[in-house]
Amino acid sequence: MTAITKSYLEILPAEIIHRIYDELDAETILFSVRCVCRGLHSTTNEYNRYRFNFRYMSRSDFRIIPRLIDPKNIISLTLMNSLYNFGQIRLFLSCFHLNQFVRLSSLTLIDLNEEGLHDFQEYITKCCLTEVSILSFGCRSQNIQKFLSSLLSLNTLRKLVLNLGYYDIDEAQWFVPRRVENLTLIGPWNWSNIYFILNHSPHLRTLIVRDFSIDKSDESIITQSGMKQFDHLTSFSLYTESKITIYDMKTILKCFPNLAHMRLFDGNYETVNSSFNPVYQTDSSLFDGYEWECFIETQLSRLKQFEFYFSRFALSNENYMSTMRSLIAPFRTPFWLENKHWTANMITNTIKNLRNVVMI
Repeated sequence: MTAITKSYLEILPAEIIHRIYDELDAETILFSVRCVCRGLHSTTNEYNRYRFNFRYMSRSDFRIIPRLIDPKNIISLTLMNSLYNFGQIRLFLSCFHLNQFVRLSSLTLIDLNEEGLHDFQEYITKCCLTEVSILSFGCRSQNIQKFLSSLLSLNTLRKLVLNLGYYDIDEAQWFVPRRVENLTLIGPWNWSNIYFILNHSPHLRTLIVRDFSIDKSDESIITQSGMKQFDHLTSFSLYTESKITIYDMKTILKCFPNLAHMRLFDGNYETVNSSFNPVYQTDSSLFDGYEWECFIETQLSRLKQFEFYFSRFALSNENYMSTMRSLIAPFRTPFWLENKHWTANMITNTIKNLRNVVMI
């Protein structure tokens, strides 16, 4: 009689296989690994840390999922509404009862519409979510405010990613994420908005702001002396969509004396590896490595990591090599290379009669 040889995967303890599953997407586990043999079928049924991203799942696969898995074994969920994915949130709500997701800790909703807003708002008041991402809304602002108010009242919420889209952020003075430790805001946001949020977020450790700009409403805050310091913030990332000077940045950064990690990118960062034309140019003052050196030494002494992306335009007939050397020289001092071990590099992209000179 021929002996049946088992694969190494089949003889592994269930705990090890479940650790492997932690690195796989849910579709691979359910539609591929589960079908290999009876042992893996059983191990798959016992697994209780599924992370489902329904964003690109086909309608046919979507309808099979409720028959394959118990909702209590799902800890992370991503859903998206769009013209191309058959009203996914509505379909999801027809296939599952939200109160079955008793162990869900992470939820991502993309283009949440009026229909799903009420159901998820009711669910949020009863759940224990720790991470939530809301990437744009497709409903009225009054209902958005009610939904976010319920979300921000969660005692368990620690990480929040929020894109308000075209919602009037100037009216968002009720936005108070008191318990959140990690916050990502996708704009447009100005310093007045951010300053208000910081004043009401005593536990915030990490703040990422995209589409940031300085506008007229910020002038009184930027120029006033004695701005409050937020000692609790240790990581700050800023993606700007307007011209910001080193004076503006120094005024803002003085509020964060305990920063350990900082990222500062201009509006061209997203297009560095694409064929799109650059649309923003970093203010020349931000290229002043000596100014940064003095400021960091005196105001940000705990800073361990500083990532930046600055860009400027140069005519193609300009001596850009000389320009590059003059721009990068202030970032070649012992402070940058020996003390902090930070290196700055430069690249150029030629577009029509312009060279986009980038420092990273």
